[in-house]
Amino acid sequence: MVENGGVDANGGGVESAMVAYGRFLKQGCEQTELQRLALNLAYACHDSLAVSWGVTDWQAPVYTP
Repeated sequence: MVENGGVDANGGGVESAMVAYGRFLKQGCEQTELQRLALNLAYACHDSLAVSWGVTDWQAPVYTP
């Protein structure tokens, strides 16, 4: 797994998720925010692997209200 600048459904990718997590980690934000950012990073990694391996079944559906 490497950082990529690819765009996912949330407008980022592994690279932007890592940057966001690192930024808030350095600022000492609340635990719940770090948990949310960690999940965003995990989803970005998951989506990146799904795209690079060509496994579309892994990608979570995007729901719109």
